[in-house]
Amino acid sequence: MDQHKLSLSELNKRVKETIQDNFFENIWVVAEIGEFNINRNGHAYLELVEKEEDSDKIIAKARATIWSYTLRMLKPYFETTTNQELIAGLKILVSVSVEFHEIYGFSLNVRDIDPTYTLGDIEKRRLEIINRLEDEGT
Repeated sequence: MDQHKLSLSELNKRVKETIQDNFFENIWVVAEIGEFNINRNGHAYLELVEKEEDSDKIIAKARATIWSYTLRMLKPYFETTTNQELIAGLKILVSVSVEFHEIYGFSLNVRDIDPTYTLGDIEKRRLEIINRLEDEGT
């Protein structure tokens, strides 16, 4: 084992630098909310997931945070625009900053949310239900 060795902290430092060099701007990401919790300080902690279209198999997952000052603006706007609470199972389009901390690992910080994406997904699901009911003769 004469291979070059890195300490865990050095490896994590390199990962952090790579992420900072490649994701220096916010990026829009489509995901489903897997979990959504607001703590007593008003910060929202999410698990974002991506599933295969023809099954519920999760193919990607990431932790995300909406800090309280951002949540106070985004949540009311999203909920009044969509008539829908931010809950698990909802597909969303969010603008995120990609973060990596040497101790806490990879995460996404939500900066913005596009309610029109969710409205389109809700309408698509509504039409699928209507079509299924019509096919079943209901």
